[in-house]
Amino acid sequence: MKTTTTTALFLSSLACTASTTSVVAWTPLSSGSSSSSSPQSEANAEKYKKESQRSDKLSKKQFLDQYKRPSYIGVRTSKDSKDASQSTMVLQSELDILLKDGKVVKSYESKASKKTGEISDDYAKPIYVFVN
Repeated sequence: MKTTTTTALFLSSLACTASTTSVVAWTPLSSGSSSSSSPQSEANAEKYKKESQRSDKLSKKQFLDQYKRPSYIGVRTSKDSKDASQSTMVLQSELDILLKDGKVVKSYESKASKKTGEISDDYAKPIYVFVN
């Protein structure tokens, strides 16, 4: 009996809540046209204009250079090693020197064609190995 009364009260409160909800239309804060701006916006526009005309700004290249980090390339100690503990990380400039001196050999991972099953070199995935 108590459960039925509680359920009836809950359902009647839902009905009251549903009947009292109303929709409020959104109105913009300023009633003027969109071309009018506040004094704060005008002050900021002047400030931004002065900043844009400064002579000590960074160029695009200078700005992007601050995010450049050295990129390392893994060189394996042996051709069969895929373990990270058996590889050495070197910079691209160091790798170019090692390749030129013949201390590192460049080969490629193998890939298999899904249609024919033919195995070929995957030129997108180079493998660098130290020469023993």
